[in-house]
Order: sequence, then C-alpha cells, then structure tokens
Amino acid sequence: MDDSNNLRNRIQRYQGRLSKLDARVIEALLADPIAASYGTAKEVAELAGVHQTTVIRFARKLGYKGYLDLREALRHDHREGNSEGTSAASRIFNRLQHGGERPTMDVFLEIEIAALRGIPNHVARDDLTRAVGYATEAARIFIFARGHAGVLADHLAMRLDRLGFRAESLHFVDMLTPQQIAGFRQGDLLIAFALRRVPEQLPLLLSFAGARGGRSIVISDMIGPSIRPRPDALLAAPRGSETEWQTLSVPMALANILLLELSRRQPQRAGETLGRIEETREELEDLLRRPQQP
Repeated sequence: MDDSNNLRNRIQRYQGRLSKLDARVIEALLADPIAASYGTAKEVAELAGVHQTTVIRFARKLGYKGYLDLREALRHDHREGNSEGTSAASRIFNRLQHGGERPTMDVFLEIEIAALRGIPNHVARDDLTRAVGYATEAARIFIFARGHAGVLADHLAMRLDRLGFRAESLHFVDMLTPQQIAGFRQGDLLIAFALRRVPEQLPLLLSFAGARGGRSIVISDMIGPSIRPRPDALLAAPRGSETEWQTLSVPMALANILLLELSRRQPQRAGETLGRIEETREELEDLLRRPQQP
C-alpha cells in the first residue's frame, strides 16, 4: 500500500468535497485511529453522532471501496508508524518505550524542554504582538476550554484578574451560556484553548464573538491552522510528537508569555491591582490576629 492510500493524504486531496457530517466522521476516526482500525462503521458512526451510511459514503467519497477498505488503510498507517492519533495511554507508552532504560524523570524533562524550545519556531512575534494588543484593549475577556485545557483557562482567568482585567472562564456551552456571555460586545475578547482536537462549541463561540464585534485569540497546537472560522490571532505550537506524550507546558507557556507581555505593556494597571490585593490580604491577616469578641 503506497503513501497515496494514507487516510490523511486522501482527506487533504478531497477536502473541497467533504461535508460537515464528513468532518464529524474524520474527528471520530482521528481521535483514536488505532481503535477505529478495529471498530465497525456502526461504532464510528455512534462516536461521530451520524448514521452508519454516512460513514460508508465518506469512505467511498475518499476513493475506498467501503469502510473495510478505509479501516485497512488505518491499520497499515499504524503498522508503518504513520498514525498521528492514538489514545492517551498509547502516547505515554510510546514515549516511555523510546526512553529505553533511562529514568522516567530524564525522559519527561527531555520532552518538556524540547517542546518549549520549539515555540519560537512556530509563534511569530507579530502574532504575539497582535494578541497582546487585543487583550490590552479588551473591556472584558472570556476564556473557553474543554477537558484538560480547563485548568489552563482557570489559571489564565485568575492571573488576568490579578493584573486588573475583567476575565472569566467558560468550560462548556450549555443553557447557562447565554447568561454568561449576554454582555459580550464590541471591544470584548474571547480567548480559547484548542488542544489536539477542535472543541465542538468553539466554531460557534468564534462566530458569536465576530458577530458581536469582538476579537478572538486561540492558543493551540498543530490543529490550530485548521480552525474555522479563523481567530483574529492564533498562537499555536506543537506539544511533542503526535504519537507520543502531549505536554501541557507549551500552551501554559504561551498563556504565561501573554501575561508577561501584558504586565510589561501596562505596568501601572498591574501594579495598582496587585497593590490592592496585597492591602486586602494584610487587612484580613490583621483581623485574624485581633482577639475574638466573646
């Protein structure tokens, strides 16, 4: 089987002919191609939230005889080491295997340092400057993330608040979301994290921010350039090999770089807010030291 039969190559070749339902099938297949390569069309359809016939039509649209042919291509990619999507457990196992008998700590630090050093090769200074400008001018900042990235959203919201910005994190889009973002208007900013796959609600939020006259920043990895609609600023860098451990240090570093740039650009704003926080802390400590009234 030559490389032209590679699933990702075929998806790129036929991209203009693929529908929104096809996109859902692609996400289900690439989320864990090892599992998909041993599953049925019905199982993939259930993961994608589409009918089984949609999966079969998708396979034929890419030039395969049917889903079984597509599944064999996935298995071939895995045998040849070309599979770019594996389960979390598989990615950790692959990385530790490559480490051989070396201590786990050494292997882990090697991955983290290599990924962090690669950031300047992928994030242009102009993109960072543009993102900092949007954040500096924002009246309010909403930060969206799903899954493991949720902790990054909470961290960024807390640190922005400490720097004097009005910021809050959103972990999903549900019935309460309109209440949370009802006041989003021109001059506000949406920051979103998209790691390994595009969160289902992200295109909706990006469209909403644009329709309201706001700006958007996405912090991502190698899926960043595929996000639609395009954000106003994209800060994207790989988090390690796609078939091995995917570090959170890279998106955390991008968030912290954004924070440091904001502090440098508006030192007075940050200083005043941090000063008020320190005064409040001292006031609370003083109250704690006072004798309690009977």
